[in-house]
Amino acid sequence: MKLLVNLCAQDGIVSHNSGVGTMLKRYIKTLCKIFEDNSIEYFINLFTPEYLSNGFGYSKETHNENKTLDNVNIFQIPNGSNGAKFFGTLYNWNTLCNNTKKIIDRENFDEYDFVITIANDTPFAGLMYMCDEKSNHIKVWIPHSTAKIHQDILVQNNDPNVRPRIDWENKAITSINANKNCYVGVVGKFIKQHLISEYLVDKTKIVDLYNGELLFEDTVYNIDKKTIKLFDNIQQDQDIVMSFGRPEPYKNLDATMRLAHKLNMQCIIITQEYFKNMPYVNYLKQLAKETNSLLFINAPFHFPQYILNNYTKRIILVVPSKKEIAGLVLNEVRKLNKKNILLVVNNIDGLKEQVNDVVDGILINLEDIDESAKKVKDNFNDKKITEINKNSLYRLNKDYNFETNMKGFLHTLLKINF
Repeated sequence: MKLLVNLCAQDGIVSHNSGVGTMLKRYIKTLCKIFEDNSIEYFINLFTPEYLSNGFGYSKETHNENKTLDNVNIFQIPNGSNGAKFFGTLYNWNTLCNNTKKIIDRENFDEYDFVITIANDTPFAGLMYMCDEKSNHIKVWIPHSTAKIHQDILVQNNDPNVRPRIDWENKAITSINANKNCYVGVVGKFIKQHLISEYLVDKTKIVDLYNGELLFEDTVYNIDKKTIKLFDNIQQDQDIVMSFGRPEPYKNLDATMRLAHKLNMQCIIITQEYFKNMPYVNYLKQLAKETNSLLFINAPFHFPQYILNNYTKRIILVVPSKKEIAGLVLNEVRKLNKKNILLVVNNIDGLKEQVNDVVDGILINLEDIDESAKKVKDNFNDKKITEINKNSLYRLNKDYNFETNMKGFLHTLLKINF
């Protein structure tokens, strides 16, 4: 068998600035492993918007890692912004998809048993109806979020792209519902139901590819001198509460500060700002002073993981998001297999499907800080942490082995057992 995979994403190919980028890197590694383990001849084309080498999110490490892979080609596609916007607007998405389509359609499809085009997130959704229809061409759009999930925030921020984005996403879904060999990939149960109810996806067009961890290899974190120096500046003789994430209000990092303050514990928050004087970052700075929290802005990318791996006292790791499709942090912490970390998760959206409460994590309602603090305190002891860690490892292997999930995805598309 000979396969061509067109893997398209705005992150994870020459950049790394989000959870989509993390998963895209796992897609690449896992596809290569499965194909090689099964002696399948394959080629992978990686399509991403062009990035400025000094632009936000560009990762020389990620770029070099991907361009040295065998049977893999990288295409940085113009989206009309000259490298300034990797997500962009309707104009950028149209330009990006049209330019990507031209390259995909130039391929000799007769050379392959199957060509699979996997388009990640909104910018590449247009490929579902722009690319030529071929009997051996399978197209899958994987939305890691949608405009309707974040509609209230976008409207509140007077974002002019709300309606155009919804229309763009709906057009992709309409094409998927109507055409053979065209599907929606879902990264979790929450977004599956969301796409059915809010975007009217035909249930027969849904293919599962739930987010997960690479259990066939150890996770390697790149550590530099700055990371070690920052860690050495943290007072390490007490238990801590910790969260990290992008500096957006829906990530709810301020709630972790308030929770830690209520628990009378040291709080560590890590984030990266997109530009100077971001309003939410300024708010976090002020709240950090009021709650005596340690706020790290623009620390090295793997600084949170370094803390989780090396802090010897107990850690309450909080995932506080108000909106989340499928939290990657939960399973990342599970894979660390640390007996000093209590996993605490806001009881919302795709997060709650990943946790059996008080079994393999603690679910709290961060709208009620008092009740949340009480529940965390009641479960913050060595015996419970050890029990939850054991159950978390079981859950990780059972539901979130990404190689297993990818094999199921490929089996559904190709009707081949791996």
